[in-house]
Amino acid sequence: MASPDSPYPAGDSCASEDSIADLLALIRAEYDEMPGLRLTLAQACRLFGIGPCTAETVMAMLIDEGILARTASGAFMPRRTLN
Repeated sequence: MASPDSPYPAGDSCASEDSIADLLALIRAEYDEMPGLRLTLAQACRLFGIGPCTAETVMAMLIDEGILARTASGAFMPRRTLN
């Protein structure tokens, strides 16, 4: 269980494959709607209501797909805005 001061939702466990697919679609849509969006891992957890294990998994998948890039400060942003 997360502490009250934790930036992550309580009860983090990695999501199932079905929920990962749904999350990927949701996160892609959010970044499409807001092309300047930059999120830290903690912000992604809060915005999408997921724990850090799941967030790391889906964000890494989107980086591998070429959708997102990670900045030197650790924020996730659309890869297309780097060009």
